[in-house]
Amino acid sequence: MANPRLLLCDTDSLIQLLLTAQHNQNLAPLRVLRDSYGIQPTIVEEVETELMWTRRYGSRFVPLLKKATGSGVIERLDVTVLGRHVGQAIVKSVHSGFQSLGQQYSKHADPGEAYTFAAAVTLGVPALSNDKTAVDALDYNGMALPSPVLRAFDILVFSYQVGALAEKECDRVRKELIQLREHVPRAFQNASFADGLAQFCPRILDGGMKAVGIAPTPGPAYAAQILCTRK
Repeated sequence: MANPRLLLCDTDSLIQLLLTAQHNQNLAPLRVLRDSYGIQPTIVEEVETELMWTRRYGSRFVPLLKKATGSGVIERLDVTVLGRHVGQAIVKSVHSGFQSLGQQYSKHADPGEAYTFAAAVTLGVPALSNDKTAVDALDYNGMALPSPVLRAFDILVFSYQVGALAEKECDRVRKELIQLREHVPRAFQNASFADGLAQFCPRILDGGMKAVGIAPTPGPAYAAQILCTRK
C-alpha cells in the first residue's frame, strides 16, 4: 500500500511538537515524514488561526510556525496545494466538499479538529490529533473519522524507530510535556520512553524496519496501524 500523501495536523498535536522543538531537533518528526516518506504535514486555515494565539501559550508558536510553513515542513491546505493532490479539474468541488463537511463536524468539535478531520476524510489520508474528546464526539454522532488518527507520540515513536530521534531525545520530549502538564499517553506517564514503549501500540511504523512497541489488536479504524515505506 502506498504511503499517504498528506498528514492533516490538528492544533493540540502540533502544540506538543512545537513546545518540544528544542528536544525533537526542530520538528525532525515532521521533516522525516516529508523528506524520507513523502508524507506532507499539512494544516487547514482554522488550525493556523488557533496556533497564532492560544489561551494557554499566547503567541508563543508564531515564530516556529512561520519558520515551518516557510520551509515547507508544514504546508497550508489552500486551493493551490489541494490542486496538486487532486488535480485542477476537481479541486474546486473537493475544496467545497471538505468545507461543507467541516461545517457539519463543527457542530460536535472545535473548528481545528472539525476541519482537520473533514479534510482528512475527504482526501482519504490520516490525521494527527491528541483530541480523544473530539474523536469520541464525532464517532458518537455518526461522523466518519480519518483512518488512522495519529497522536503526537505516534510520530515521536516513528521518529525513534527510523533513527530520526535518539531514545534520550524522545525521553526529554516526554519529560518536558509532563512538566508542562500536557497530555501524555498512559504508557509514558510514569515510565521512561523506553519502558513506556514496551506498553504502547504505535499507529504508524516503517514496515521495512524492526517494529517497536506492541502489536496492534482489532479495534476501530481510527486506531489502525499503517506501515510506511521509505522512498
